[in-house]
Amino acid sequence: MVQEAIRLNVKWSLMELSHAFCGDGKALLDPVFKVKVILEDKAGIEFSPCIDEMSGFINTVSVDLINTIKDFKRLPEVLTKKVTSANEVIEKKRRYI
Repeated sequence: MVQEAIRLNVKWSLMELSHAFCGDGKALLDPVFKVKVILEDKAGIEFSPCIDEMSGFINTVSVDLINTIKDFKRLPEVLTKKVTSANEVIEKKRRYI
C-alpha cells in the first residue's frame, strides 16, 4: 500500500512537471524562459539574455536543486531495519555505563 502511494505520488509529480513545461493542450502555456531574438543584417542573431547567461542561470538553479535534496535519505535507508550483532549491542551498553 505504501509502495503504491509513493509510486502514484512520483507519477503525479512528474505529470505536474510535464504540464508546466509542455502544457496540457487546453490552456495557453506560460513560458518557463523568455528570450528576445533580434535579427540584424550586420550583427546576425542577438539573444537577450544571451545564451551564456541562460546557461549559467540553468546551471545555478540545477545546483541549488541538487543541494536542496541531497540530504534527504533514500527510502530503503529509512525503511530497512539494520541488523545488529551481539557484539554491537554489548559495545553500546559499555559506552552508556
